Amino acid sequence: QNIDEDFRDGLKLMLLLEVISGERLPKPERGKMRVHKINNVNKALDFIASKGVKLVSIGAEEIVDGNAKMTL
Repeated sequence: QNIDEDFRDGLKLMLLLEVISGERLPKPERGKMRVHKINNVNKALDFIASKGVKLVSIGAEEIVDGNAKMTL
């Protein structure tokens, strides 16, 4: 529905990547604290980078904070 809100905890981002790639990602952390969200987004970004996509100046903190530009 709202990309800058839905991907903030990293769970839906990880699910989207699993559907797109057809591969399993590492198990996400289920906690609600900021550190858990950052770890989940980092797992997703690491997976994207492992597929050869260059991520320039994109950090998990920007996505967790709801920065729509960085999320896109």
